Amino acid sequence: MTYTFAPALATGDTFSGSLVRVPGENVGTYAINKGTLALNGNYLINYIPANLIISSATITVTANNAVMCQSDGFPNFSVIYSGFKLGDTENALSTKASVNTNADRNIPGTYTLIPANAVSGNYRFVYVNGSLLINALPNANVNSSKGTELSKGETAVLTATGGTTYRWSAANGILSGQNTAVLTVRPSQTTTYTVEVTGTGGCTATRSITIKVAEDYKLIANNILTPNGDGVNDTWIVQNIDMYPNNEVRIFDRNGRELYNKKGYDNAWAGTVRGSDLAEGTYYYVITYGPDKLVQKGFITIIRNR
Repeated sequence: MTYTFAPALATGDTFSGSLVRVPGENVGTYAINKGTLALNGNYLINYIPANLIISSATITVTANNAVMCQSDGFPNFSVIYSGFKLGDTENALSTKASVNTNADRNIPGTYTLIPANAVSGNYRFVYVNGSLLINALPNANVNSSKGTELSKGETAVLTATGGTTYRWSAANGILSGQNTAVLTVRPSQTTTYTVEVTGTGGCTATRSITIKVAEDYKLIANNILTPNGDGVNDTWIVQNIDMYPNNEVRIFDRNGRELYNKKGYDNAWAGTVRGSDLAEGTYYYVITYGPDKLVQKGFITIIRNR
């Protein structure tokens, strides 16, 4: 604290001591007293008192921007303070600022975040709005290349759309594509496939499709066997037989003699009997699938010189 005086002091004379004021740092008026201010005995000090006035300081309160997904609960909105004095923090406020918005959480768009309601005897407040971005959920959809009804053993391609990344839940019959938009399936029973679709801002939507599987015995037995090691028709193939594990395959020659018998046939027969190659010619098969089930009959022609 400083002071002025009149008239001028005699040469070599000076004041000693200092003024003092009523202690306090909050907004208010504080008296400044003479304190220990003094001169030598040649002077009589006539002190005129004054006051120290502490006015409120200005704090800027800024709402932090926020992002959320459509239909989610609002995040915890927050603010940043600037302008505190003498080491004060937000804990020095009687009431901290709150943030309000007129946003509809179910409607995508950009909304205003409005800070307000801070209270303090020592500060006045300037408020700066923030923004709330509500990202839309992805418009997810799932389609099947073969509709929603398949024969047992049939393969379908399921395609999800509407996002940037895709994740399919584990389910029966998945062949490939579990972390892509395109899932290839070969279900052995009626199965529901569910995909999580991720879009803008990491927002997700879930869609499902149910594929009904008919046990209609659509099995196709190849009638040509050319076991020459070229990778084509080297074994006798019955398409989709793996979906009917209770099958039994029997192979006969033209005289009705049984040459081969296999329960749970696995498409591995290469035209042999007890390790020896059968001669070229026509043979006959009977496939059964259990009591009161389909009985499938036909012929196989073995050709070795191709």
